[in-house]
Amino acid sequence: MSRVEANPGRTIHIGVNAHLLSLTEGYRSAGISWYIHNLLDHLPQADPHVEYTVFTNNRCFEDVPGLHLQVSRLPTRRPPVRIFWEQVIQPWVLYRSHVDLYHGPAFVGALASACPMVVTVHDLSFLRYPERFRPANRLYLSTMTRLSCRRARRVIAVSQATADEIVRLLGVSAAHIDVIPHGVEHDRFQPVPAAELHDFRRKQELPERFILYLGTLEPRKNILTLLEAYGRTRAFRESVP
Repeated sequence: MSRVEANPGRTIHIGVNAHLLSLTEGYRSAGISWYIHNLLDHLPQADPHVEYTVFTNNRCFEDVPGLHLQVSRLPTRRPPVRIFWEQVIQPWVLYRSHVDLYHGPAFVGALASACPMVVTVHDLSFLRYPERFRPANRLYLSTMTRLSCRRARRVIAVSQATADEIVRLLGVSAAHIDVIPHGVEHDRFQPVPAAELHDFRRKQELPERFILYLGTLEPRKNILTLLEAYGRTRAFRESVP
């Protein structure tokens, strides 16, 4: 029984692993880093009575009201150092910080910790398309994600398709999975005035109608197949009388 279950009226203390958070422009600031960034921005608003401790190496991240930052002095931007911190140092840090619940927002949790944990799985592309990953990276994600999901109290899947793959490929019971889709930033993703759109098309030399893709350019994103599909769809439509 956890401390919260034994004392249902007490404040819950949640620890969040944010060592993959990056505030610099580039590949590291995309995807999971942006997920963590928005998670930290909105968690205090979800329940002001919950206490949060954020474990990070990013000294540039502003202290958000409702969050307590613990900044590591180790260079965890380097994957081997981060993995060492997560699996060797983090269990002790969680115990010392009296954390009631731990959230690993990027596939992996602290396996040796006795603290209840939740992990977020964004996809299982490293299992479905292993040829798209470096061998060491593929081995780490495949092994640690499987162990973390089986160890976690709950698993967050960002889509029903991902949840189904967690059940099928990792052997996790569907009863332990919650589907929570990624959110959308309303101040960034919304219709823009016609004048701004016209100016954007002119600067980028785009036609009247175009497809805007937001994401990193990696083979596993399968953008070429997507473009080929759109091309065939257009050719088919033009061939129909």
